[in-house]
Parts: sequence; C-alpha cells; structure tokens
Amino acid sequence: MVEYTLQRPDADGVRTRALHGPGLGLLRGTLTVDGGLPREIGHGLFAESRSFETWVRFSRSHFYDRKTPDTFGMAVKLLGVRGEKCLDETPGEQDFITVNLPYAWVGNRQHVLDYFIRLAANREREEARRARKQLGERHGRKPADIMPLNQVFRSPDPRKFDWPLLRLWRIITWNWIRYPDPVMQTYNTLTAFRLGEGAMKCLFRGIPVPGVRTSGRYRDRIRQRLAAGPIRFEFLVQRRTMPDREPVDDVTKPWKSPLVKVGTMTIPPQDFDTDERMALEESISYSPYFSLRAHEPLGSLSEVRRWAYRHSGINRGGVCPFRVRAE
Repeated sequence: MVEYTLQRPDADGVRTRALHGPGLGLLRGTLTVDGGLPREIGHGLFAESRSFETWVRFSRSHFYDRKTPDTFGMAVKLLGVRGEKCLDETPGEQDFITVNLPYAWVGNRQHVLDYFIRLAANREREEARRARKQLGERHGRKPADIMPLNQVFRSPDPRKFDWPLLRLWRIITWNWIRYPDPVMQTYNTLTAFRLGEGAMKCLFRGIPVPGVRTSGRYRDRIRQRLAAGPIRFEFLVQRRTMPDREPVDDVTKPWKSPLVKVGTMTIPPQDFDTDERMALEESISYSPYFSLRAHEPLGSLSEVRRWAYRHSGINRGGVCPFRVRAE
C-alpha cells in the first residue's frame, strides 16, 4: 500500500523514500551519554558514560518546495553500540528517527491502515479522472496527496471531524512560519521504546548560539550554523511515569512526564555538499528497529513502521554502509 501511495516512481522511474525524501544534509558528529544518570534511566545505551560516532540526516517529510508547510525530520544513527540488537543484521547500530512535532496524527496500527486506505482510494479516483481526460501520469506530491480532505472531514457532522489532525496541522503551519531553521528545533521520537521494565520517548533539542542568525534555503541555514561553530543538541529522555495518562499504543496523545537530560550531540563544522556525502545521504537507511533489544520499539505503530521502513529501503535500493560490529 505504501508503494501505491507514498512511494510511487518519479518521472525517471525511480522510487525514493516513502517519507522524508527531501534531504537537507547528512552530517557526521558525536553523541556523548552523560554519567551518573538516575538508576531508573541507566539501562542499555544509558548504562555508562560513553561517546558514539553519529550520522545525522536532516529532512522535510514530504515537500521539496519550502513554500509548502511541512515538518522537519532528523534521523540519528549511532555506531559502535554494544549489546543485543533487535535485528541481527544491524550490529553496532542504534537509530533514533525524530520529527519536530509533539505527537502524530495516526496513533496506532488501525489508524495507519485507515489512513492508507483513504490515500489509496483517493489515488484510484485521481487516476480514473486523469484517464478519462487522457492526461498523463502525475508525478510529485501536493498537500492533498498527504492530507486528503476526506481524512479530515469524515462527515458533515463537526463532531466527527479529525480534530487532533486539525490541531496538529496548526502546529505544523506555525512551526513552518516561525521556526524555519532545521537546527533550532525540538525533535521527538513520537513512538515509545523499552527502558528497563518501563517505557520512554527520546528528544533532541537544539542549543541556541547567541548572535547567530540564519537565512535562505534550509541547507544554507545549516551551512551558516556550521560556519559559526559546532551544532549542539541536548539529548533528553522522557521516562513514562503516568501509565494511565501516557498510552504507549496511541501516539496522538503527548506524554507529560518530565524530561531528563542524558547527553549531548555535537556536529562539528564540515562540508556536507560533496558528491560522496550526498550519495551517502540518499542511500543511507534508518529504522526504529536498528536498535538495542534494551530499547526495543513498543506499540502497534512501531510494528507497522518496522515493515514500512524495511520495504521502503528495499524498493529504493537503499543500503546502510555501516554494518560494523561493536568492539
């Protein structure tokens, strides 16, 4: 279904990423986990203070045209991580896939299926319309392809409107207007992960540098940030402390538990516009399941993402060159 809706071939017959195809830069950095963390957090990746090489890919979710409201994404791959993995073929890797939103508009597996059924039905109607008018196949995306009106306004009754989605769209539009810098964002994993006997979500929060202002296109803004010095993000964990009010299997409901700083990610100045780096930016693969077993993804939406990311990578010929075993 993803292939038919969000990962159709482009004008050259090439399938790109189903989500977060518009890349804004792939940067190399380091993530350092703090020492002395609280016992309830000190599991898996957080058991000891250590630094990891990272590869960080900035992106937009859907649209290359920056005149269209959209979310930013930041995928973080850690290398050299010791411990049992969720997937045997990803030794030494720990991925965090994040967006600059506090919650998502599809909360679980059933929500996702309903959403893609509507997308597929809209696609069929669009193809039938173009066939009647003898129009060629349309390539590229427009907002209605991602957010069809029948997804939002499911009935003439306002009580049946998708109000969480409308509220989220307001947040997306506000962020697009007010915060156009991909670095100065708070990025959230949205879905939950195992942490000891409980669960957590992870966040990365950009650390401002006084006096630094950026302008222009998104890649230009990242270059300007790097020209002023290293880019830094706080690495934060939100441990689930209110199970009755913080569901694991409904990511349309943001958690309210306190955030705890567990580390810092630093991206030094570098040239990320070389042919080699841009080729790697296009081919690199990320997945929530490139993960320690100690931080196994939780919830039915995570299970959907497991297969969606896997098949998206296969369809576009994506590979991950970092099959390096931990020392």
